[in-house]
Amino acid sequence: MPIKQNRKRLPCGRIRLVVDHKVEPSLQDLTDRLNNYLSKHRLKKSHSRLAIMDVIFRRVRHFSIPDLVQLVQIRRPDIAFATIYRSVPLFVSAGILKKSLSDDVGQSIYELDSEVHHDHIICKNCAEVFEFHSVPIESQLSKVAGSHGLSLVSHEHVLWVECDYFHQRESRHDSL
Repeated sequence: MPIKQNRKRLPCGRIRLVVDHKVEPSLQDLTDRLNNYLSKHRLKKSHSRLAIMDVIFRRVRHFSIPDLVQLVQIRRPDIAFATIYRSVPLFVSAGILKKSLSDDVGQSIYELDSEVHHDHIICKNCAEVFEFHSVPIESQLSKVAGSHGLSLVSHEHVLWVECDYFHQRESRHDSL
């Protein structure tokens, strides 16, 4: 299983070491999924959709449609906003993207549709989205469902947090 590792400066100012243990689909896998979906539904293949998907693939993390519009416009200003907005639901239907959560203002957040289950932690201060998977939590959820005579099919967790770093920085500025 490949491990990606890089550093990212968060909006709150701290540096986050990003270690990704997930196996994401390759760009070729995504292209194949899209082409199969388009053929099955007798839809046209377009260079714009492929360009949008390339931007998504390189982005890999969580994004809203306005975020995607901004990213696509940087790389491909010839692609219209409407094309981007229409492509996202198509990518969801094709199994390329999934709506993973909503932010604190109700805006849908998307990510690549991988088969690896995970839950989310979102910082209310810097808006960073962290992914986590906890075997003990998963096991406990199955036990809770079982105690009611039910089988757990799926679930979603979103933990809203405030990063301590932001508060420390804010209190330093207040004391100046």
